[in-house]
Amino acid sequence: MCENNHKKGRSQSLPNWSDNRDKLHYRLTIMGAAGVGKSCIISQFLYDRFISEYKETVEEFHRGEYTVDGRELILDILDTAGAHSFPAMRRLAISTSDAFVLVYSIDDESSFQGVKDLRDIILSERKDDRVPIVVVGNKADISEEKRAIMKETAESIVCF
Repeated sequence: MCENNHKKGRSQSLPNWSDNRDKLHYRLTIMGAAGVGKSCIISQFLYDRFISEYKETVEEFHRGEYTVDGRELILDILDTAGAHSFPAMRRLAISTSDAFVLVYSIDDESSFQGVKDLRDIILSERKDDRVPIVVVGNKADISEEKRAIMKETAESIVCF
């Protein structure tokens, strides 16, 4: 389950994602395995809509505009493919993004392993261990007995 308080026009504190404090244009890349809910999270965040049917994504670009600390902020969000590997597209996304959201499904252990692998790829290609990365365990509405990744396990592993 993804809760979000960032809506168009709401004032928030500007994150310090880079050393350039005048930068008002950020690129965020969402990555994870197929079917973990990347597109759904983006749809909820930007459009307040829940996507109930699964549609395979190759790559989609979204843009949100916000007022943050009285300044205009443009947030470009790249929704990446989960089902197919596109190494050139992935390298470009990694090299041009300011931050990353890595999504796994709490009922799919392999998607969690995929997030750990993606984190290693990002750090290797960026050669910077200070890259902003947020790990999201999605589908929190799934019952505890169907849960493959326990919250405590995820927290202990993702606090890299």
